[in-house]
Amino acid sequence: MAEQWIVDPVDEDAGNTPLDLLAAPFAAAQFNTPTPGIDPRWTQPADADGDLLAGLRYVNREIKGSVEIVPAGGDAAAAQAALAQLADKVAKINREGGTLRRVMPSGDAITFDLLTADAIDPTWDATWESARAVSIDLGFTAKPFWRGVETAYGAHTETSLPALVFTETAPAGDVPALGRLVLTDAQSVSQGWATWGLQSAHYDAAATAALFYEAEACTPMGSAAVATVSGASGGGSNNVVTQASLSPTWTALLSTQGSGGGSHLTHVGDYRVLARVLRPSSNTGVVGIALEWGVGDFLSFTRNEATTYDVDVLEDAFTLVELGIVSLPEIANGSGRWEGRIVATSSVAGDQLSVDCLFLVPVEASGAVSCVLRSAAPTSLSARDEFNQTAGALSGKTLPVGGTWAGAGDTDDFVVDTASATAQRAVAGDLGNTGRWALAGSSTFATVAVSVDATLMNANTLTSQAVIARYVDTTHHVQGGFFVGNGWAFVYKRLGGGVIPIGQRLDLPVRLGIPWTIQLAVDASGRFAMWVAPAGSPLGDPVITGIDADLATGGALASGKVGLYDENGFGASTRSYDNFAVWVPVLDSAIFANQSLAIESARVVREDSTGTFWMPVSKYEGDLLTVPPAGPEGRHVRVIAKASRSVPDGGADSGVDDLTGQLYVTPRGLIVP
Repeated sequence: MAEQWIVDPVDEDAGNTPLDLLAAPFAAAQFNTPTPGIDPRWTQPADADGDLLAGLRYVNREIKGSVEIVPAGGDAAAAQAALAQLADKVAKINREGGTLRRVMPSGDAITFDLLTADAIDPTWDATWESARAVSIDLGFTAKPFWRGVETAYGAHTETSLPALVFTETAPAGDVPALGRLVLTDAQSVSQGWATWGLQSAHYDAAATAALFYEAEACTPMGSAAVATVSGASGGGSNNVVTQASLSPTWTALLSTQGSGGGSHLTHVGDYRVLARVLRPSSNTGVVGIALEWGVGDFLSFTRNEATTYDVDVLEDAFTLVELGIVSLPEIANGSGRWEGRIVATSSVAGDQLSVDCLFLVPVEASGAVSCVLRSAAPTSLSARDEFNQTAGALSGKTLPVGGTWAGAGDTDDFVVDTASATAQRAVAGDLGNTGRWALAGSSTFATVAVSVDATLMNANTLTSQAVIARYVDTTHHVQGGFFVGNGWAFVYKRLGGGVIPIGQRLDLPVRLGIPWTIQLAVDASGRFAMWVAPAGSPLGDPVITGIDADLATGGALASGKVGLYDENGFGASTRSYDNFAVWVPVLDSAIFANQSLAIESARVVREDSTGTFWMPVSKYEGDLLTVPPAGPEGRHVRVIAKASRSVPDGGADSGVDDLTGQLYVTPRGLIVP
């Protein structure tokens, strides 16, 4: 294959017009591509001899060369056209940048990213007079590193564990390669959060230095024991470690030491630790979870910041808990080891906590993507009512959009007040989930948003005002609202018995006589979000978010009707409702069902819900992806990735979902081959 020097090859930009500096009428080209210099950064500590290297960077690469234009038959017009084409490329590079690609006789190619180009300096001499040939000197300023062709490693799919871990041979080159990690949902479920980590410098293939551990492979401590819990990873039985009797005193329930007196861990480096845990609804206290860790014999240890869960919050569901960072030094003499212990407490003795598994995400290179649930204005409404209707019971009245109102529960109906153009209730004494449901039409929804402006008019009693989604009957539905008397916002589900809290907030400044917007959104994946804000103001971030399997496709509350709910505990009061609206929302995801997320060297993007286009993610914290080269040691890189339907500590990690990961690398280098 003939050697080529191509300015702006087409595959760099579909709009490029490539210019091969070795294709007629360009007859010869030579370039010097010297290795860029180093710009070190030094510090001068007062307590150390000499300066210390704080960091270094490479300066831009200066490429110098020359090109000859030799037109066939001494055609002056062809020579002038080629010269003009080259001049246009120089101007384009100075205007917007460009690339210079060297294709070697072997077919291998490297590309330089150009920042500027020097002015053309043609040499008009005897060769011009005799053959209309001209020699031009060129100079380019380029980024320091050349880059090769992107290489795709094989795809890896995890179908049984809640984390994907795979190892690849590190790429060629003598500086970190440009990376692209593509994570694809393989469970047909939208994921609300995803994290990743890449390990190279401290990669160790030993089982004692893995990035994922099942709890049952570790050592129970105290009275904790291996047990079986439905929904845990690691098989159908003996799949968790459970402490069945927590106490108000912090006690250890799990050690990372291998079970049966096995080996301790031998990691080196910094790691972010997460665990998948479950608390049953039988708990009655506030549960705290933390990680204690120490190097060596555990006589010196650190306890990371604890996470606490209030009563009835995220119970009967597996959740991810952040356990903080562990920093594990390399031991200069002898063999090293470390141990982590999960410790827990409850404000009520006898509560229970189960640990399913542990994740260690290397801090060497890592990040996390979170969906951001916002309330966008709907493009169309499935139902609405501003209650500009005749006075009387709400049941039987026709909505402007959405059918006819119907009632259920307490016989004291909502009534339309013509003076205020609102729906109102004034009854007392129906507290205990025996209030009144107002149902808007007969349509059922899976993905839906329901909104209303609710006001407690004249008595600060313990009054519940809520919107209803997924209504099947009075004992099977989802409701989201607030108690005005104590500022307690809630999302409840009901499955034939009493209400079950699946999300709550205790500090909302809801006040008498002020209308507040309640908005509840639920999607087919079982995710929900509720906003509460003064009517007419921006809703901002949701006050409650979560996910629940009963709300997902196939669950007991997968679809249902929509409407309002009202109940009052005691005392006379008037509750009013206005601006009722229903629509089908599109909720944000970190990874949409069956679509992909890409962590790249310059950006983090995801596919939309249809897979039609890529767009920036709503929230990303962490590193962009470069991949260390193999070097003379022949290093490997290991990747861990975890996707969850909810953010850690903010919702249920309700499924052990399948996930596919694939790593792409573009080698880069200093020395030009």
